[in-house]
Amino acid sequence: MGPYLARICWNSKNWVGPTGEAARCEHNSYVAEAGFGHEEWLFNFAWQLGGKHYAFLQPVANSHQRLAGKAVDLLLFTISPNAQRYYIAELSGAEVVHESDARTALREYRQRGWLRQMSEQLDLVGNLSEHLVCDALSLFNIRFTPEQVRFPASGMAPVRSKFVSTRSRYVLYPVPDAEAEKLTRGRRPTTGTLPTDPTKRRAQPETTVDRTHNALQNHLAELLRAKYGPDTVSVEEDWVDLTLRTNACTAIVEVKTEPDARLAIRSALGQILEYAYYPTRERQKQLELHIVSPAPMTDEVSRYVQILSDTVGLRLSYHPFSLETQTCPI
Repeated sequence: MGPYLARICWNSKNWVGPTGEAARCEHNSYVAEAGFGHEEWLFNFAWQLGGKHYAFLQPVANSHQRLAGKAVDLLLFTISPNAQRYYIAELSGAEVVHESDARTALREYRQRGWLRQMSEQLDLVGNLSEHLVCDALSLFNIRFTPEQVRFPASGMAPVRSKFVSTRSRYVLYPVPDAEAEKLTRGRRPTTGTLPTDPTKRRAQPETTVDRTHNALQNHLAELLRAKYGPDTVSVEEDWVDLTLRTNACTAIVEVKTEPDARLAIRSALGQILEYAYYPTRERQKQLELHIVSPAPMTDEVSRYVQILSDTVGLRLSYHPFSLETQTCPI
């Protein structure tokens, strides 16, 4: 079975939680009516059950009866507020779950408080929780490990493909091999010049910080205190997510929720370097820098962190970390 092209609703925050933007991009759809899409938690890898993330995709819902129990390869795209199509990710071998598995996931989400957090997040972006459909297959129809997802280097890649530009429905489209290669190969160099004419950009609504970050931060603080002692860890000291002080070193920890380790490092690196080395801050001996997110470590990321450590001289580490993690990674 070849890959399918699948549309997901617009989200400017990597689909780790709702942003309140999606409804402004659509008409005559569930997203337009409810104000959000259930796939807005698609890459919230902080929430895992047995190492797998349970999520929802509307295109899969429309073919659920045919695909239940099967593994599918998906190429995901979205449509922005200005009607630009973006390639989001390649999802290899995602399992389309049976209803019994979806009911099990729903029960676990209730027991762990994640369903309540979904409602709270919806209310933070627009009092939308009344539209959250707490039916098992309306919340969960696929499951996969974070390692099964491959993101483009940019996080979002503009698509210039006639095949994609003519697709807008939330259904599964079989993708010809040539088109799949175009989407996943990355951006090609150009010998031309970039446009310099002013363009209009639709304003984005204000969004609220996702509480998932705080949950990860609190969970890691608990594990650090259990390992090193209750007085060794401070939270939000001088805006640093976590600071660990032991006899051996001082460790600065920055927590991110990005589903891709490269994006998490990109987002955290400027912050963590400022926290560690800006002249007005107290300089520490034996300083360690740690970046934590739910995104899995890959061979490429491991080599990247090693290069930063070897060539720049940083004592830098990256750690995959979810709310299911029970071993202190630092």
